[in-house]
Amino acid sequence: MMKAHEILAIVALTALTLACRGDEKIVEVPTPWPEEPPPVKGTLEFEPTSEEPLLQLSYEGGMIKDPDPTPFVRVYPNGRVLIHYPAYMKKAGDYELELSPEEVQDLLASFADESLLVLEPEALQARTSEALSVAAPLEIPDTHGVATVVQIRADSFTREGEDEPALMAVDHRISATNLAATAKALPQFRRLQDVARGVKGLEALADRADIEPVNLDESNPGGGA
Repeated sequence: MMKAHEILAIVALTALTLACRGDEKIVEVPTPWPEEPPPVKGTLEFEPTSEEPLLQLSYEGGMIKDPDPTPFVRVYPNGRVLIHYPAYMKKAGDYELELSPEEVQDLLASFADESLLVLEPEALQARTSEALSVAAPLEIPDTHGVATVVQIRADSFTREGEDEPALMAVDHRISATNLAATAKALPQFRRLQDVARGVKGLEALADRADIEPVNLDESNPGGGA
């Protein structure tokens, strides 16, 4: 009968032999992370007197019957912000606040990336799904198909260190479902992090202490109430 130390020696020798036989060794090859183009940061230029919102945040889809089409947050070039809560919410109504030029630029910074501004409408969602498959297994909360949508408008976009605009008449839409959850699950997905950071900044405007109720004049949304 073999002794315990002899059995352990045979097991160790067998393991060493298998490890040295490369033709029988199973090697796990990681799935490559979806490639992202490098960021091309710059500045979004706009006319301060324009009545078109620079940034617009909405939520689309989901299970709500007869959804309210009015955007949740609109940021205008003159610093005015309009916040709209639908009738089915506790804070139903319209609110406003004023931002400084520096605060407006801070909100724009997350979206001032040429690689993001030229991204096809469905591409961010497709790349997010691809990245999730690489990072699996992950459990993402079900938001019933609600999409976070950001609309970015500006006269032009100029790259850092350059004088001539690279893009003119910017009017770009970004859409993503489960945005906050997927951004948390995919910290290495830079573009998704930029969008999530920008959306978080827009959502935070609705929680500020200086918002005030307003009787919205739709004929002049970018000007005075």
